[in-house]
Amino acid sequence: MPTPIRDAPSRLVLAFAFLTSPLMKIKSALASLCFVSFSIITSDAAVWLGSNGNYTTAGNWTPSGNPSATTVVEINAGNATYGGNLTRSANTVISGSGTLTINGTGRMVNGSGGAAAISVSGTGGINQNGEYFIVSTNNTGSVTQTGGTVQSTVSRGWFMSDAAGSSGTYTLSGGALNVSTSGSNSTNSAYAVHIGKNSGNDLLHINGGTATFTATTTDTRAYISKGAEMRIDSGSATFNNFRFFIVGRDADVGSTSDLAVNGGSLSLTGLAANGAFVVGGRNDGRVTLNDGSITVSGAAMWLGDAEASSTTTINGSFLQNGGEMTVPTGIILSRALNSTGSYVMTDGILNTSAITIGAGSNPLFDFLGGDIYLTGDQRSILGQSWFREVEDTVATYDSISDKTHIYVVPEPGSLILAAAAAGLGVLRRRRKFEA
Repeated sequence: MPTPIRDAPSRLVLAFAFLTSPLMKIKSALASLCFVSFSIITSDAAVWLGSNGNYTTAGNWTPSGNPSATTVVEINAGNATYGGNLTRSANTVISGSGTLTINGTGRMVNGSGGAAAISVSGTGGINQNGEYFIVSTNNTGSVTQTGGTVQSTVSRGWFMSDAAGSSGTYTLSGGALNVSTSGSNSTNSAYAVHIGKNSGNDLLHINGGTATFTATTTDTRAYISKGAEMRIDSGSATFNNFRFFIVGRDADVGSTSDLAVNGGSLSLTGLAANGAFVVGGRNDGRVTLNDGSITVSGAAMWLGDAEASSTTTINGSFLQNGGEMTVPTGIILSRALNSTGSYVMTDGILNTSAITIGAGSNPLFDFLGGDIYLTGDQRSILGQSWFREVEDTVATYDSISDKTHIYVVPEPGSLILAAAAAGLGVLRRRRKFEA
């Protein structure tokens, strides 16, 4: 065993040898590099000083200066007000009680000329009033909101992607997203709430919090197009007073636009009587309800509604694996020519006045389980060629509630097992009580 070196000079020699060793030189160089990199990253950020004032006033920022579009911006307190179109091609961080206000013509132009991410947390947020709110203009853009309030009042459009090459994502997991739009133009998709206006990679993801979209004119529409997706895992999304809500709007042959509800709720309230909840318009549309709820009021749901000029068959499909679907005004399968519409139900609850077919081809309602409630005596639906049900499906009518209930009767063996299990449970409880 080596003899320990106890004298100070020897320890100094060893320390010097270690510090001058190749390994230590490498570690020292890496540490210096990390320090330099960190300094470069932080020196790029413009931090709002916390007052209420003009965004373009140099003295309101540290370091002093009017941030350019490529400058990382941090607003942690106070209110920074920008008049006109705010273009961002770098990250924007809003936290604490900080608020960014955009007014005047007030376009929020994110992801323009470079990738840009906006994050909103805390109790502050964004207050925008103008023509457009654009998550991604011509690059990659995103908004991640975990708290606070984003209030967007637009006279034209609110959309995820604008020009070719853009891709936008909005993720809401806390706080409130409130959008009010007066955009109204039946032929121009720029006057709408639009997910997938120019990119099939667009995603509106609700995973908590509340998202509320309100139309203030009579012909405003909400679209999911070109293979883009809206997904709700928890929280709630509400669309008030739109004429149409369309999954699969803009033509993009071969793509399928998606709406998925895995939890939480989606409410389409006050749809215009001459409008609809459309699945499959100018491109294929698909809705999946796994859990949570979808509620539609004011208009019917159309599955497959291709335009008369369509040269391809458009498909609108609805898959319900659970949750509750409520559409009092009814469901139309394959509503228009050059379209097909299908509803596949494996579980959950469907409440609607009626299920009918339109002028399209191959309408199908495939009932595999769950509970359907229709208005009036509609037991004859089981005899329709387009309604396909599993064995032991029954339809009963209750004259008091004026409802037809369609469901699958459990097999006798299942009933016996269920009864035996229930009896065993009672027996166990009795024995435990008697003991």
